[in-house]
Amino acid sequence: MDVVAWLLDGDVAVEWQVGRDLLGQPAAMYMPVRDRVPEEGWGAGLMGARGENGLWADGWYSPKWVSTFYTLQTLGALGMPADQPQARASVELLLDRALAEDRSGRWPNWARDICVAGMLVRTSAAFGLVSDPRVDELIGYVLAHQLADGGWNCQSPRELVSHSSFHTTISVLEGLH
Repeated sequence: MDVVAWLLDGDVAVEWQVGRDLLGQPAAMYMPVRDRVPEEGWGAGLMGARGENGLWADGWYSPKWVSTFYTLQTLGALGMPADQPQARASVELLLDRALAEDRSGRWPNWARDICVAGMLVRTSAAFGLVSDPRVDELIGYVLAHQLADGGWNCQSPRELVSHSSFHTTISVLEGLH
């Protein structure tokens, strides 16, 4: 079986990434395929599940894996264009909710998790919001929780953590990237 042919025959979200990452195609070849993600396959299916209130599964962070937070992460990974209006509006709603309190650090529990904060930075960047002051605030929060070994750990309180975790560090680095 030709694995590349099999991958190219799948969802457009996979097809464009195969063109870019495995075949080394120039952007002029894979971007038209990526531009189809909102209208076809998994991208269209996920966008179709978005509620009129801008949320998925009527939740910000739960139910786990199908909530707004996780669905937007998935859409970013699938290559949903940064300027897709409904997805971008939902990222903005998520940022508003994550930083909804009085900016004194009393954010919802899920937003204080360093893994989640790093992933939210990555999702915000995927949808073109890197210069948003709320993203700067999240980055500052994440950087303030870097451990002595150079990484991060989502366990709290920080004073009780002796070393970074791979998962948290990768989540943060992907966001900072």
